[in-house]
Amino acid sequence: MVLGPSGAGKPSLLRAGLVATLRPARPPVIVTQGDDPLRTLDDAAATLTTLRGEGTAAPVLVVDQLEEALLADTPAPEPPQGRAPATSPCARSSGR
Repeated sequence: MVLGPSGAGKPSLLRAGLVATLRPARPPVIVTQGDDPLRTLDDAAATLTTLRGEGTAAPVLVVDQLEEALLADTPAPEPPQGRAPATSPCARSSGR
């Protein structure tokens, strides 16, 4: 797992470093999230299964923006009952 701030070049590091080192001994399956993150991961799993069925050395799954897939079907949290949303006038600070 590679962690870092947005714009730090994590995908570039993976592609230029890890993926380049693994080829051709362990073929990478690189996933970049699109409009349907869960479908994209499902397609990647099918590709991994196909590669293993062909007798290929254990492929490596590289997922860019995994958090998008993990949170794909997570609804936005509801504000607690009986409380004003943070965007309402009475929830804002008066600046005093």
